[in-house]
Amino acid sequence: MHPLTGDIVSLTSMTQNASLTNRSAGILGAVDPSASGMSDGRQDGLEGRDILLTVVLDENIFDQAMSIIEGAGGFV
Repeated sequence: MHPLTGDIVSLTSMTQNASLTNRSAGILGAVDPSASGMSDGRQDGLEGRDILLTVVLDENIFDQAMSIIEGAGGFV
């Protein structure tokens, strides 16, 4: 990685000095709060929430899915 020449593999390689094997690994690594700086990872209230759950499902089980997420402590 050389930021002056533009040879940057991924955000993760720059911020965490990680050696990545492919583009997908770089994308997954970049969502870590320590790579992006978008959250410090604290879990007090809504501040620091660093997990986003996206669910694609049949409309008929929407309420069941919401109940499961809320039961596990998720915010909806």
